[in-house]
Amino acid sequence: MVYTKEKSKIYQKEYYQKNIEIFREKGKQHYQNNKKKINKRTRLWQERNKEKVKLIKNKANKKYDFKYPEKKKAQNYAHYYKQRDTTCSKCGNVENLQFHHTNYEKNEGFTLCTPCHVKKHHPY
Repeated sequence: MVYTKEKSKIYQKEYYQKNIEIFREKGKQHYQNNKKKINKRTRLWQERNKEKVKLIKNKANKKYDFKYPEKKKAQNYAHYYKQRDTTCSKCGNVENLQFHHTNYEKNEGFTLCTPCHVKKHHPY
């Protein structure tokens, strides 16, 4: 049997699909073992390619806005009408305040500072 580049690529793709969980786990382990190095390299690339980063973020934001129009509408409403308190409802901070939505359709929520808002979304 003669192997060509095309057959080899097809085999590799099929093998990857059959063992995708193994590859994902290896990728996670690699990231955990090299987290500092990977993050440093990523930050360097982002600093050198600010225009590309801007384009990528804009594209991602537009895609997100299209996918979740009710969230975008509620965020715009909260921003336009300054729908937030003057202090963080968790820690009392008065700087970098954001509105955390608990219900987008009714535009309900409460005010948090940026660190508390991040903790609310990423508690780990």
